Amino acid sequence: MFLLRVQRRRLRSFFWGALLVSVMATIYTVFYRSQRKLEEISKQTSGDSYSRALPRYESPGRNLGVETFRQCNPRNNFIFIKIQKTGSSTVTNLLQRYAIDRDLTVMVPTCTMCALSWPTSPEPGMYHESKNGEYNAIVHHTRYNKTWMETMFSPDTAYITVLREPFSHLKSVFHYYHLAGKVLQRKLKTSGDENCIQRFLKSPFEHRYVLGYKHCEVTFERTRNFQAFDLGYKVEWAEDTGKAEQFLADLEQDFTLVMILEHFDESLVLLRRLMCWEMKHILYDKNRPKKEETYPYKYYQPSLEERANHKEFNNVDYRLYEYFDRSLWNKIASEGPSFFAELEYYKQLNNNISNHCAGSRAKKETMIVPSSRWNAEFHVNGEFCYRLRTKRTKSLDGALRARLIKSERKHVFGRCPPRDQYVVLKSKSVGN
Repeated sequence: MFLLRVQRRRLRSFFWGALLVSVMATIYTVFYRSQRKLEEISKQTSGDSYSRALPRYESPGRNLGVETFRQCNPRNNFIFIKIQKTGSSTVTNLLQRYAIDRDLTVMVPTCTMCALSWPTSPEPGMYHESKNGEYNAIVHHTRYNKTWMETMFSPDTAYITVLREPFSHLKSVFHYYHLAGKVLQRKLKTSGDENCIQRFLKSPFEHRYVLGYKHCEVTFERTRNFQAFDLGYKVEWAEDTGKAEQFLADLEQDFTLVMILEHFDESLVLLRRLMCWEMKHILYDKNRPKKEETYPYKYYQPSLEERANHKEFNNVDYRLYEYFDRSLWNKIASEGPSFFAELEYYKQLNNNISNHCAGSRAKKETMIVPSSRWNAEFHVNGEFCYRLRTKRTKSLDGALRARLIKSERKHVFGRCPPRDQYVVLKSKSVGN
């Protein structure tokens, strides 16, 4: 009995001792974190400005913050191949803001609400001339043409683009270009019928829709390898495996980065690192109001048979997407663990700035973003928010045109007529 009482006393002593240590540790942790938070808030709310709390990191690893910017030079020459319906307008906005911030000369079309040149390369009269005949960047729609671009731009030019998962891309293209009636020769019913994507994927080779222009030797299909087409791949090569393999190898060599829409934030953080840009240059508005477009097949997921049919029909786009999806993650892996810490910081920062710019105080109050491992301190004022949330045709193109010689001529469309003035070369039931 005596030994049992001694053991009980020891257990009680151990219990209360452990509890005391736990309480002290909790108090210390809360106090320490509170002090850190107060320091951050104090720094962020200095003067009449304010900022939202952001995570801070001191972990070792590759540092691409303030110190690194003193050791590398930003890449200011770049060409963005703006592939249709891949989220590319968001990228165009941030590239335009970067060009304005860095006072770069961008090849801007002489018309508004139009592509720079598509589907052929730009010709004189289609873009404003620069004051010295040189350009830093392209950010508007044009097809990739290595030969032409190398004659017009510096050898150190970075080539960038963004891809979208092929089936998601098909649905977006089908809706945007109203292809239900054009490709299937019928009007899509909103209910009580199979959706047009299902019908198309039953036999896609029987519903080819080849387009072209009367005055230029260019043909294209919006439902087949359309992303590859914008990157220079020809319709006639759709069944040529050797051409496809060489195409991928050439793009891997030529492009600094091929981004992936489904991994957009990861792509932008990697872009920042590869281009040696600042954190503020890869921000985008996550809250910008968008017209909500609904259509019966927007969220439709294909059956295994439909996916197989689409992959056979759209084989080059699938190979393109899968190849550069792997390439993106290989590049990210080579960046080391610090990449994911930066990614977490970037996502929080982007949310905070988007929320600030969407608020009623954005025009009057400035948000101060404190320095971190990845950025120097910068301010988010009303002008910053306006450019972040605007579309290119509102003001950004105007700011870029101010650096160019104003063309007195009307826009020239070159060998191909504008936009949708094409002819249908092949339609329904053309087979293979």
